[in-house]
Amino acid sequence: MPRRIEQVNSFIQEELNKLFLEELEFPKNSLVTITKVVTSKDLGWAKIYLSILPINQQEAVLKEIKKQGGHLRHLLSQKFQGYHIPKLEFIFDDALLKQRLVEREIELLYQENKGESVDKNKKMN
Repeated sequence: MPRRIEQVNSFIQEELNKLFLEELEFPKNSLVTITKVVTSKDLGWAKIYLSILPINQQEAVLKEIKKQGGHLRHLLSQKFQGYHIPKLEFIFDDALLKQRLVEREIELLYQENKGESVDKNKKMN
């Protein structure tokens, strides 16, 4: 990835995190984290991947962020004067959720296998 794109990604992530804290109001007890920013080579668009907790607030929070997308882009352009700010696309990053599901499945398999081992040991005695 070209250094310029990396710098733009980093800038967008840092500044949007600040703007989320300063400019947007989310439902009580919700947490929004930018997990990744991917900007196109021509700086035409940027995909902003978000982790939103709790899970039951994801839709409402993502809807609010998308609604404020134009305003957020405008605020970014004021901080990044003289440069083109890409169009922002906000996407829910479900990697954390998938990771938790896999961990839960592994734990269940472990517990099942542990129970089978105990049963086998009892039969041997």
